[in-house]
Amino acid sequence: MFAKRALFAIGQAICHPKLWVVAYVALAVAVLWRTPESAGDLGTSDSIEYATSAKHWVDGEGLTIITYGEVHPSRYPPGYAVLFLAPIYALGASSLGAGIYSVVATGIGLAILLWILCAQFLPSRQASCAAGITLGATLFIWQFDWVSRMIMSDIPGVFLFFVVWTAWLGRNKNPNLSYLIAGTATGIAVSLRLTHLAFCIPLLVGLFYVRPMSLFWRRASLLLVPILLCMAWQMFYYHQVFGSPLFTGYHYWLPPSAYSLSLESVGENLLGMLHIFSPEHKRTELWQWVIGPAMVACPLLAAWACRRWRPEHWVRTKEARVGLGLVALPIVLFYACYPFQPVRFMLFLYIAWFALGAVWTLSLCDRFPKWLLLAIFGTLVFQVQDFFCTKRAMESSYRHTLMVQSDAQLPEDALLIGQFSTISAQYFFVGDSARTFLPIYSKGSAHLVGAFGEERRPLASNDISRNPERIEEAFDAGRRVFLMTELTHWRTDDVILDQLLDKYHVQPSFAIIRKPSVVELTRK
Repeated sequence: MFAKRALFAIGQAICHPKLWVVAYVALAVAVLWRTPESAGDLGTSDSIEYATSAKHWVDGEGLTIITYGEVHPSRYPPGYAVLFLAPIYALGASSLGAGIYSVVATGIGLAILLWILCAQFLPSRQASCAAGITLGATLFIWQFDWVSRMIMSDIPGVFLFFVVWTAWLGRNKNPNLSYLIAGTATGIAVSLRLTHLAFCIPLLVGLFYVRPMSLFWRRASLLLVPILLCMAWQMFYYHQVFGSPLFTGYHYWLPPSAYSLSLESVGENLLGMLHIFSPEHKRTELWQWVIGPAMVACPLLAAWACRRWRPEHWVRTKEARVGLGLVALPIVLFYACYPFQPVRFMLFLYIAWFALGAVWTLSLCDRFPKWLLLAIFGTLVFQVQDFFCTKRAMESSYRHTLMVQSDAQLPEDALLIGQFSTISAQYFFVGDSARTFLPIYSKGSAHLVGAFGEERRPLASNDISRNPERIEEAFDAGRRVFLMTELTHWRTDDVILDQLLDKYHVQPSFAIIRKPSVVELTRK
């Protein structure tokens, strides 16, 4: 009885709206404390790319970035960099660190504004729910590189989506204007990051209930036309920069034989987790076609189920608040078990966390449309699972564990070829290893920095461009040679890579997290 009352008290405390303000302030202090003063000590993270592209845009150099002495176009459309970061540099700031600080401050400010906005339009418990779900997507992230990615793309996208939500609440006053605002806000979110297309799901669900059909097509056009225009603008940017309207990742220079997953899809992140459980890659393309549509269909099915069975009859607020208190248990167990890397158990905790969150979310729907709120929750689940399947795996020990559990392992004496980056190389050197890393280029005094900056290892100054015979020496010694393919700045016209692909056979080895990250080179 005591435990039940204690958990109920915890649930009530978590539901208090003012708690979220305190949590946001604590998060702001923690993030700013972790943020470096300049970008010089970091790898090529999203934050640096946004900051440098904004600075170059202000200087009249276009939306470009400089990595290891090479000039490359920015991967991202100029929306966020121009809107939020360019004014910082236009006012005279010269350090990249100023732009990165503004990234963090902008993201936190948007999160707080989100809470205030929801509090104005919604009852206090529902405002807490909205802010709590948004905060839940960022509370796990306490490394700067991940925080910058979430703040620059996911948090503004979620914020804009909740603007859509509030606009939807006023649809009875001026429905046509509401649909136009919703489409424009969602289109901007999509232009910031293409995966935010999932934010359209609740709005499309709402269209199913619009009658007659003439009104349906009018409001559908008001909703979809701004979204399509923003997507067209993004595709135009990619076409101008990369020569293709669809940005398919960082593997565009590889031959088709190097792909075990040939298409990008919504289910790609989840497929990366499936690789842990099954070493059979031949089935993944079929799963990709199944999982992607299934993830989009789940919120729609949930909306239909809520409309049909009315969950308020079987979910009580008191019980749901107790369930919310139990959310802390899987979080504690997650970090308690983290050093032991029980992957299946962590996946179970991930599912259990969102199951409890779903019960709590439904319990807070007093007079709000159940189907709409659950659809919103489904889109946020999609965003957070991206973090669990990819961003969390950026830590070296975790990625190394996933590598060991893959269908193929790197031998201890393997020769690894790749461009230096903290993301591409660091997880292959956990513990004592006889592996050798051969960089494509050696720019200055490059060092191998661990995921948290705690370890530095000097790289060989003799790179492959100066000593190509090292590959043949490895083959002669009976060692296997692997090429890392998830690198971000290799170009299709790279002479060295062309020589490698012409001289050796390229075959898929195994996938880490998302894509076929490692391919093996063999003699022809």
